[in-house]
Amino acid sequence: MESCTPIYNTSELTNDNIGNEINTKTLSHTLEESIRQNTNEDNQSLETNIEISSVNIDLSINRSTESIIQNMNNDHQDNERVLINIAEINNNITYLWKIRAEITCEYPKRTFLNTHGTGEISNWDLTDASGSITLVAFNLNSHTMSSKLKKNKAYEFSNLNIRPASDAFKTLSHQFQLLCTNGTTVKEIDFRLDHQHSCYNFVHLNQVNSIPMHSII
Repeated sequence: MESCTPIYNTSELTNDNIGNEINTKTLSHTLEESIRQNTNEDNQSLETNIEISSVNIDLSINRSTESIIQNMNNDHQDNERVLINIAEINNNITYLWKIRAEITCEYPKRTFLNTHGTGEISNWDLTDASGSITLVAFNLNSHTMSSKLKKNKAYEFSNLNIRPASDAFKTLSHQFQLLCTNGTTVKEIDFRLDHQHSCYNFVHLNQVNSIPMHSII
């Protein structure tokens, strides 16, 4: 009996081997590309995170630096303020200034009504060796200053506005008043006013009839 020996097509085997080899190489190449792409994406993500962290650190440093500089500027400006007397106060002052004065009178708080609604106003007389001037505060500033300022106490004032005093309402002879703002700063100081040397504006009795109405004497 003749044995049956399988007959293989050599060309088919060769083609199959070549196909398998190509598929293996293609799969290997695909895996390498996938790994390389994932690695690049991870590197890019890492670089992005590093850049974001660096930006956040820079922003934090810049903000801290700006805060320090602002505080230094505020201290520097306060040191540069010129201490002036109350008698020197006028609406032509163009430099930074401050005053030191004693609260010699505190007026009752008043309320008013206008187109914006109801408000409140507080007045004080500030006095130094050169004279006296009225300090005025409205609404929130009125509430804030009322809790800070005490009669017969002395303070250093800065960041006040200057405005002409209305003849109809002023209680002092000074032609100007001081107006509190949201930026007004008040610091209690050790200041002793010599009331014996306070300035007074005396008017002779025979001149009273010639003085304009609402004048302070």
